[in-house]
Amino acid sequence: MKEFAESKANAEKDAIAKLEKILVEANMRILRNGLNPLLTALRGMVNESNKSLVRLALNFNLKLIEALGFGAKKFTKLNLRGIFSNLSDKQSVVQDAMKVLLKWAELNGVEAITRIRILT
Repeated sequence: MKEFAESKANAEKDAIAKLEKILVEANMRILRNGLNPLLTALRGMVNESNKSLVRLALNFNLKLIEALGFGAKKFTKLNLRGIFSNLSDKQSVVQDAMKVLLKWAELNGVEAITRIRILT
């Protein structure tokens, strides 16, 4: 988590690589306890101006959602607002954001997404 707080792209990329390694070692299954600080950091990363970092964060979000499965529903409001903000991007980040939203809808239902108040 210290790497996320540094606000340096290389440190954040290293942090995501470490987290992906943890997910792989856990056979893509994790518990949702204590994930709020991680999701808060990821929310900040998906709003970065560095598009390669945004893409990494979106792809990690996708893996995290798959690992959490139905348990990801608890984090809908916290996690998806930042992802929605990437839908208006002119670059290909939109495709990555759509992948995350579609996976979220597949695992947790579209209702969980449509109830979010994006601007609040």
